[in-house]
Amino acid sequence: MKNMVRFFGIITIVIIIGFIFTTCDNGTHTHSYSATWSSNVTQHWHECSCGDKKDIANHTGNPCTVCGYNNIMHTHSYSATWSSNATQHWHECSCGDKKDIANHTGNPCTVCGYNILHTHSYSATWSSNVTQHWHECSCGDKKDIANHTDNPCAICGFNSGGNYQIYYEMVSIPSGYLAWGNAVITLSAFKMGKYEVTQELYEAVTDYNTSSFNGATGKEPIEGEVQGKRPVERVTWFDAIEFCNKLSEREGLTPVYTITGRTPSTMYPITSAAVSPNWTANGYRLPTEAQWEYACRAGTTTDWYFGSTESQLVNYAWYRANSSDRTHQVGLKLPNSWGLYDMNGNVDEWCWDLYGNLPATNQNDYKGAGSGDRRVRRGGCFDDDSPSNYFRSAYRGYNTPGSRFNSIGFRVVRP
Repeated sequence: MKNMVRFFGIITIVIIIGFIFTTCDNGTHTHSYSATWSSNVTQHWHECSCGDKKDIANHTGNPCTVCGYNNIMHTHSYSATWSSNATQHWHECSCGDKKDIANHTGNPCTVCGYNILHTHSYSATWSSNVTQHWHECSCGDKKDIANHTDNPCAICGFNSGGNYQIYYEMVSIPSGYLAWGNAVITLSAFKMGKYEVTQELYEAVTDYNTSSFNGATGKEPIEGEVQGKRPVERVTWFDAIEFCNKLSEREGLTPVYTITGRTPSTMYPITSAAVSPNWTANGYRLPTEAQWEYACRAGTTTDWYFGSTESQLVNYAWYRANSSDRTHQVGLKLPNSWGLYDMNGNVDEWCWDLYGNLPATNQNDYKGAGSGDRRVRRGGCFDDDSPSNYFRSAYRGYNTPGSRFNSIGFRVVRP
């Protein structure tokens, strides 16, 4: 009996030792998992010193209700030293967030000391946009700025008809992540219009301008502002879609959209049509809602892209408190930190997406709900009166795609 007890005791010890050395990846230790969560942008887990992980799961919310992970949320610590570019200065946090953004005052600037110290060397070739031409230095300074004299222009040769490249300045948006509801959206890099599409650009591409603020009596721009540089409005979502195709064709790019059943068959506004996208095309398109918010935030997680101080909105947006109940020339307010103007205010902006619930799971380059009868608009407009609502980076609006208002325009993106 004693020998049998001794035998079974030895067997038990062998089994226990075998279990210990077969449950570890490298066979040399017993896993000891940290009680603290480890995490990345999408998941959390408990980790052993050997690198083994357990309890791996996706985050639930932002911040995550399980591990507390918060996408780039931290307490900003701004440098006391000014950062600057050729036109502005600011204080910057290590995370890239900026505050106290303002234009330079003099050269050198009396605030930050920035000084453009070089001899201008202007290109002999004319630069131009839809309305003007100039000679430009590599630093961005311009001289000989003048309006075109004819079509084509007798001085610079710019022609507003035929197959030519229309000047529409784009800003490169880096790839990254957008924490959106309970999901994280991974976004590829893209380019976005620096400004909302203007009336002069829209008319040059389509030969139409159906804007309400057209310069007529009672619709004039504020003194000193240029009528053609006010944002186009009273365009349907379908009008904006067709504009993207026409602009692509003029620049020799492949149009993104196939439009069938257009009503009416010619002229504007387009009130209905069937639209099919080809996302592999290289042409212009409306931004997805995720692209729009990601670009608007420019890396921030605060209510507004300029921070958490509502009173600062007046420096960045045209809205009921400062708009005089009309649209304004684009680019007159301060941009966000990625150089995009009027992402809040002036006019709302059409997006590609059908309006619906935000995605419940992580997505790559999310393109909206699969069904619905309304299209998303973003940004707020000159007539909105609630900074704490309509102008937050996360605010979502919608309208039927065949509707048009003097408060809705758009801007475009491309790969």
